[in-house]
Amino acid sequence: MDKLTLDNGRFCFVANVCRYLEYQGISLNEATLGILISYPGFTFSLKNSGTEETILGRNDSLEELFIQVQNCFGEQSFMISDLSTEEPDSINEIFEKNGAFLIWLDQYYLPNSYYYHKYHFKGIICVESIDLERIIIYDRSSKVFTLPEWSAVLRAQDNCCIVYRNKRLQINPGIDNKMLKQGISKIAHHMLDEDSRKEKGMAGLQSFVEFLMNCNDMDFLLSISFQLKRASSPFYSRRDIGIVLENMEAAWNCKSIAKAYYQLSDEWETMANLIFKYSKVNSIPMRERLIKRMEYICNLEREGSTRLLSLLENTK
Repeated sequence: MDKLTLDNGRFCFVANVCRYLEYQGISLNEATLGILISYPGFTFSLKNSGTEETILGRNDSLEELFIQVQNCFGEQSFMISDLSTEEPDSINEIFEKNGAFLIWLDQYYLPNSYYYHKYHFKGIICVESIDLERIIIYDRSSKVFTLPEWSAVLRAQDNCCIVYRNKRLQINPGIDNKMLKQGISKIAHHMLDEDSRKEKGMAGLQSFVEFLMNCNDMDFLLSISFQLKRASSPFYSRRDIGIVLENMEAAWNCKSIAKAYYQLSDEWETMANLIFKYSKVNSIPMRERLIKRMEYICNLEREGSTRLLSLLENTK
């Protein structure tokens, strides 16, 4: 369990599930788990502007991503039950019986969370330790609460759901070439399949290009530039694809595709910087420049997903 002294995680959902899995004896880096559950993708939706999640480097909701976690490691290996927020002390008994567990809660009420007193956001965190005086949780990093502080967090919730290990069953380690290939296949198809709402995949990318052509709200564009640097952005999810492909280079002969996804990650970082600059100067030449760059990124995205599918057809 030496890896439990690791540095901070990045994308909260994947980092926190990784932490929980380490307590179950499964050590995965975030990139590998992310590919196993097919989290890299693209979503652009103005409906999510109120929570600063207008643009994301993933497709699915966190609830849908957790279903993928269950599929990878065995649905029956996870016990799920509601937690009474009126009796926060009951969490102690759960920990004594099961050790580390996951809990879904509204992070609006969780001190030190990005969402604390900003947005209502149902996220999943790992409860690592409970003793007579304190509780230690993991939400991208370990955080310590006194028991009264933690009780206040739970009492503020409308409801909580906990996830713990079914110790009667052997948890599926879930790490093999077949599982990785299934994850990559879903990632590529999510990008290339048609989306009638024009929010996800290539359709979402085209909607984003049209948005850039027509948006004159520089403050909103500034927010977009910051979202493109967040842990759930395309910049990071494309890099994760590159990391996994690089690790599989010897088995899959995929060095050039790994390099292409690292390049795509860099292009998204450049796009974030260009949008930031445009939001400050609001000039037509700058807008034309970033739209041209975004169209180039769209071509790279389509080419990358197509190459992934071709790779899967030609590897064992």
